Amino acid sequence: MGELTVARRLRLAMIGGGKPAGIGELHRLGARLDGRFDLVAGCFSRDPDRNHAAARRLGVAADRCYADFNALADAEARRPDRADLVVVVTPNDTHVPVAEVLVARGFNVLCEKPLAVEAAPALALAQAVARAKTVFAVSHYFAGFPMLRQARAMVRGGALGQLRLVQYEHASEGLALGRPDGRAPVGAIADLGVHGLFVTQFISGAAVEQLAADAAQFTPGRGVEDDARILLRLAGGARAAFWVSHAAAGLRRSIRLRAVGAKGALDWRIDRPDLLRHTPVGEATRLLQRGGEGLDETARAASRIPSGHAEGTIEAFATLYADLADAIEKNGKPALYPTIGDGVAGAVFIEACAQSIRRGGAWVDFPKI
Repeated sequence: MGELTVARRLRLAMIGGGKPAGIGELHRLGARLDGRFDLVAGCFSRDPDRNHAAARRLGVAADRCYADFNALADAEARRPDRADLVVVVTPNDTHVPVAEVLVARGFNVLCEKPLAVEAAPALALAQAVARAKTVFAVSHYFAGFPMLRQARAMVRGGALGQLRLVQYEHASEGLALGRPDGRAPVGAIADLGVHGLFVTQFISGAAVEQLAADAAQFTPGRGVEDDARILLRLAGGARAAFWVSHAAAGLRRSIRLRAVGAKGALDWRIDRPDLLRHTPVGEATRLLQRGGEGLDETARAASRIPSGHAEGTIEAFATLYADLADAIEKNGKPALYPTIGDGVAGAVFIEACAQSIRRGGAWVDFPKI
């Protein structure tokens, strides 16, 4: 993993993400880790002074620091050395409008999640991507963790037998849901629940058929739910349950996935990302370790440093960027990056949860997409 196999590094442009800390910096660190991308262009802030200050700090030439995303799309599309990939790390309600402009110009795109909070704009964007035949990814970075790739290979390969249960927990004592510019905050379902949907479908391949959701607002002044529990019925008979929360006082960041089948169970936690616990029925628990023996090729390929040294979030982002580089270069390597379809699924999921909550937690059908 991480070898530079082409004559040049791919050119990266970024829209949003100008702050030194935050999600934009995670993207930049991930993109740099394997030496596959150089950040060459961007529109980092709507404030001109902050925009140019960010460009200078990041080493982006003044003539490729653009006033807004339309200017970036227009100018980069005309350049012979145009950006190979544009990453969108703007506020949630701008993801689709920005991505639409980029896709129309033929750019490959990596967009932050959630793609949208309603199904219709996400589906329309998916149709545009299909017509453009470009690479489009949604940054569910959990796809980059080696031991979640191992879990995927084991579940889909039958190591657990018929899948019965998936349990996903994603809880913390509070993220900054609101924005100082007055934009509407995003709730726990759109912010965290979509990760649960992605990880469940990533490891199982099973479509969601129905869901029921219950939500609460514990933190005064939020205006949106900060805690939710969601039940899902999956194709093939399996069940899933999510707990997602920004109101879990005392939990800095608790993320855990458990999958249970007829033959045993898997257990993965964010605070021990290099380990995957496999407990076959009637046998002792086995610890599978990133970089260790007996792993699937997709898990081995996502590992950068020797076993025993912890890998985490930045490496997961780097794996996502490496997969995108492989897809853009069309070198035939398998890529597990989250696609526009995963973004659409997230939007459908958010809308279905809202419908269930309005109906007092009733079961609602999950549309086939």
